Amino acid sequence: MRVINVTYYTAAALNQIDEFEDISRWAANHHETLDGAGYPYGIHGNKLGFEERLMSCLDIYQALTEDRPYRKGMSDDKAMRILEKNAASGKIDKMIVSDIGKMFA
Repeated sequence: MRVINVTYYTAAALNQIDEFEDISRWAANHHETLDGAGYPYGIHGNKLGFEERLMSCLDIYQALTEDRPYRKGMSDDKAMRILEKNAASGKIDKMIVSDIGKMFA
């Protein structure tokens, strides 16, 4: 089975727009994790900027809370528990997760 790397194509499309280099990088790297187990490049946390870390956390939150064709969206509380578990395991930024939690408290 062939896997399509959507983050690669997102970056390729955004790179066509002048002065979108930063946004392109954030979009391309928002599936990376602090422990280096993410994709598409396996970048470790010390090489991920704040914007990439922020987009990663917000993308996870949105994916968990919005309805999908195959399931209903989760509650804010349940989504936050999943984010907090991922932060505790070193996959995503703890401070950003904390700030997201404050927004929905």
